[in-house]
Amino acid sequence: MFPDLPSDRRLTNAEQMQLADLERRLTEDDPELIRRFSTGGSTVEPLPKAALAVYAVVACALLLAAAFVGGVGGAAAVAGSIALTALLLLVPRLRALRKPRPVAPPPRKPAAS
Repeated sequence: MFPDLPSDRRLTNAEQMQLADLERRLTEDDPELIRRFSTGGSTVEPLPKAALAVYAVVACALLLAAAFVGGVGGAAAVAGSIALTALLLLVPRLRALRKPRPVAPPPRKPAAS
């Protein structure tokens, strides 16, 4: 299979109208689709507070168990892994919150022939 190569070929008026019609129909059928594409496909949603509470309780239980079994060294190792796990969970969500979400332009209507 060959990769697409850029060319100087421009779309004809009929092709532009077909493309605009397709875009309009897709926007009407699934408005969420335009939002996903305009934000770069990121659909990261915030974690529910109940899930965060469960994670916190489990992390504390693991930390106590590690301190009991492995002493200070075991507790430090588990604390480090919990911190790294929290970073991996939270960093993508924080980036999604900070990234400005562009407003999708209204669908264009095809030009009348």
